[in-house]
Amino acid sequence: MNDQQQLNDQMAVATIHTLSAGMLIFFTILAIAGVVVAAVYFLLLHRTMDKVALAQRPVPGWTIWLSYIPVAGPIWSVVFAVMLSSSIKKDFLLAGRPDHKDGALPFAIGMAVALLCAFIPFVNLIGGPAYLVLWIIYWVKIAEISKRIPVIPVVSTAIPPAFTSTL
Repeated sequence: MNDQQQLNDQMAVATIHTLSAGMLIFFTILAIAGVVVAAVYFLLLHRTMDKVALAQRPVPGWTIWLSYIPVAGPIWSVVFAVMLSSSIKKDFLLAGRPDHKDGALPFAIGMAVALLCAFIPFVNLIGGPAYLVLWIIYWVKIAEISKRIPVIPVVSTAIPPAFTSTL
């Protein structure tokens, strides 16, 4: 083997190592960004579920953080989204407000269907991107709805009626 061939081989190995390191850094940054974006999304869902009247809450708001559990996490996040949307719808109906519309329930159900499709070979080519689009739309809708959730005053029988107006 001549010197030129040996130099070319060394350059090829160095290039592969550089590309591998670059890919590792890229995917590490991508993973960290994904965790941060998920945390912001989960925080919104957590706070929104906490705003829903206690009687309408099927689960506590903190349970959204169970979505970080591998394998079951994505499924739980979609189940939570469906429960949150139906709770919001009930909360608005209970408050007698007609602006509840649907609590973003169609988008939550669409996310569930798209997530299921994302696990089917070949269908996942459509299901994965559809899930991503529906997830973004759902996030925006829940952020809007969260600002309008009705506050229903809590009236306790232990407090005299004259003081309940301050609650």
